[in-house]
Amino acid sequence: MQIRILFILFLFSFSAQANMASLDPSFGTQGEVQTDFGLKKDDVANAVALMPQGKIFVVGASQSASGDTDFALARYLKNGKLDRGFNKTGKMTLDILKQHGSDQAMSVFVTKRGNVVVAGESNGDIAVALLNRYGKLDTHFNGKGSLTLDLGGKEYAHKVIVDGSRRIVIATVKGNELILIRYRLDGEFDIGFGIEGMVRYPLSSSGGNKPFIIDLEVHEGLITVTAAYKNKQMAVRFVNGGQIDKSFGSKGRKTVSINTPKSDLKTIRDPKGNRLVVGNKTTKTDKDFLVQRYLP
Repeated sequence: MQIRILFILFLFSFSAQANMASLDPSFGTQGEVQTDFGLKKDDVANAVALMPQGKIFVVGASQSASGDTDFALARYLKNGKLDRGFNKTGKMTLDILKQHGSDQAMSVFVTKRGNVVVAGESNGDIAVALLNRYGKLDTHFNGKGSLTLDLGGKEYAHKVIVDGSRRIVIATVKGNELILIRYRLDGEFDIGFGIEGMVRYPLSSSGGNKPFIIDLEVHEGLITVTAAYKNKQMAVRFVNGGQIDKSFGSKGRKTVSINTPKSDLKTIRDPKGNRLVVGNKTTKTDKDFLVQRYLP
């Protein structure tokens, strides 16, 4: 079964990124780390986040023995070694619904306490999981540590974040509609946000190109979402209750024309300016998580 990969990057060949700096030899093996989840099946990394202590958290998908896909999570130390303080091995997989199908993590957010929120999709529905710093599911969240949300089509969580009031905010797109969902830490909708915890906002199409979310920020209660199209980016800002912030740009939105969209959800810079890039690397038998660190 082929893993459905969104925003595919061929990270084993950086010919298109010739201007990128050299690999950091102090990280992993000559600047890169390859992680196999042990089943000789395909593993694909989709998103990366930095922890306050400099540790690196990577999420994606891993094929199970049955050929289905599960959430795949790995935590690394600064030097690229797997952090065995997480799930005793530094890595783990999650079967969200405990049934056949496709689970794929597409975004990750790590809190200052080290708790982890992972979001993506499960059989075409929004999927979210909350774990503590040791890799245990937080059962205070929806009674089992995870949940799914059916929006009536095939959607996935593009981005996830935890705001200053410890609420989980998810951004996704359905057709040309931006959807924001906010949960409390017990897994219940935050009914003070939008309509019963959800905000829907129309995004215009661009030549038939479906928009996708490339950034989600919360600052002092204001939520800013940036969506990308083929040739432009649009930022939309909402106030804490989910209403559009009309003081931002033109009636709450700003549009910028660009040559190519910033679609790289797999790259992040650490405080020293090093660039971390995640994806997958093909071996003789399968594909593995790949993490590379480049010097500034």
